[in-house]
Amino acid sequence: MIMPPVSHLLLAAAAGALIGWLCEALTCRNKWLGRAALLLLAGGSLLVACYFFTLFELFYCAIFAVLGYTALPGSALERKKYAELSARLAAPSVEELKLRRDWRRLAADYLIALAVSGGMILLVALLPAEHHILPFVALVYLVNLAGNLLNRTVRFFTLRIAYDHAAHHLYIVTPVAPRDIPLADIQGLRKESAPDLLKLHPLFLAISSHEDLTVNFAEVLVITLPGESLYLTVAESSHWQEILAASRQQAEQPVEMRTVLPLFHPRNLQRLVAKGYYAVTVKGISAYSALVLLLYYLEVPQWLLAPVVLLWWLINLYLADRLIVSILDLKPIAPESETYRIAQPILQQIGLPQVRLYETETQLHNAFATGMNTGRGIIALTSSVLKLPLPVIEGIIAHEAVHVKKRDVLLNQLYRVLLLLLLVALIWPLQGVLTTIAREHAWMLYVGVPLLMLLSSSLFSLLSQIMEVRADQLGATLLPRGAQQMAEALEQLALAEAAGHAQTLQHQLPAEEQEQEEPSPDLPHQRGTWFWRVLEFHFQAYPPLYWRIASLRENSRGWGWFLIKRLFVDRLRESLPDRIVLR
Repeated sequence: MIMPPVSHLLLAAAAGALIGWLCEALTCRNKWLGRAALLLLAGGSLLVACYFFTLFELFYCAIFAVLGYTALPGSALERKKYAELSARLAAPSVEELKLRRDWRRLAADYLIALAVSGGMILLVALLPAEHHILPFVALVYLVNLAGNLLNRTVRFFTLRIAYDHAAHHLYIVTPVAPRDIPLADIQGLRKESAPDLLKLHPLFLAISSHEDLTVNFAEVLVITLPGESLYLTVAESSHWQEILAASRQQAEQPVEMRTVLPLFHPRNLQRLVAKGYYAVTVKGISAYSALVLLLYYLEVPQWLLAPVVLLWWLINLYLADRLIVSILDLKPIAPESETYRIAQPILQQIGLPQVRLYETETQLHNAFATGMNTGRGIIALTSSVLKLPLPVIEGIIAHEAVHVKKRDVLLNQLYRVLLLLLLVALIWPLQGVLTTIAREHAWMLYVGVPLLMLLSSSLFSLLSQIMEVRADQLGATLLPRGAQQMAEALEQLALAEAAGHAQTLQHQLPAEEQEQEEPSPDLPHQRGTWFWRVLEFHFQAYPPLYWRIASLRENSRGWGWFLIKRLFVDRLRESLPDRIVLR
């Protein structure tokens, strides 16, 4: 089984993008017409491909056609919103902000992407076709990256920003994620001396809600909204900052100004190295691609591959543990803050007084624990989480403290390796049989391989969910009001995240698609449909929120094997049709 030529795969991606462009354009006119066109074009393309390709080649090409379809900028909803905002620019009360585009800003994004993906490009170009899995994975990544760069390019050349003095709205007019932002929704303003590429380029980001709308290297105006932050480089940024602040009745408040160091400044080198390491080993696979190429051309025997890969994995664990603060741009939480004060009793109870507390600047409502051992443990809270009530923050810190105490970060990595070794142990003795099946009954592989992938994902999800439930239950014992407080913390965290997401959608959706209703207070307790419950229980790291809250409120025995049993049983029971009710 040899991967089809790269040219065929790229042609399939281009065909998928073309179909997507035509269907989205028709959907703007009529939703049903767009759907009918999608069925006809996709079905016709499949029939033509069946004539020219084998089943194996068709499998690969179909994947790339889907990638091309999803990578295309400008969905039907975005096109409608773009047309809606473009029409408003003609109003007398609308003033357009001047933008000075500098092609070097866009070139910087392309150069970073090229540097990060260089190993993958070499792998696709130089590794022989019989080693089809690794070039295939690298090519999937490269097609996704190309889609991101295309979106960035379209946004760079089409972006227009305007302010409506009558309605007090800010318009972000572009075919890619246009926005209509009421000034009342703006939560904060600040300025930065220049675009921070290490914070804005998507290849350097792990947990982020930054929207990069910069078009040059001039001063940046940062607008903080529920769920995201917009980074703009507009002419006369100080003037517009004053107008926006005055419209929000905050002209008296000073606007923070941050100095951004040049990319290769000596004081920025540690951050640059850490972010670069993350980009080539975690966010991308260039480092792994280069390693595979090196081993191939050195003709390393197969028995030596496993020790080399294991050593590489251990090196990555060591480096990631020590570079995490720079990778995520974490800032220490001040000892005099209320967050630091309420965290200390929790950390003392669990025996982790040395754990450090950090803030990561993002408008997402999230928190996480890192550190392969308790001595290097870190608990990081996002900026939005730090705005929640103190009892909620208390519950979140207690949950993350259990992850540190139980070394869940390390266990997650070990589980992945053990699962991979288990799969290899099962497949290795059957190589001859699998080769025969691939040659004579190829369809069995197309059924068996996806099923094996789904099974392994479900198993890893189960292990991860057990750790999350344990963190909920044991974390509750560290709180003044126990399980009740932990359940309330989960509820308020979910409602805050849903409210931010709903407001972001209000900014992005066409007027005819907008819903004015606030998220229901019952949202954390709502069971999804059968399909979503299957996805949540079997393929996500967390059990569904309604289940976590119920397990806290209905369980008086704390943490134990009985709760693992209940999780296992409910994963099966809740995966059945909707007539089955959780008890």
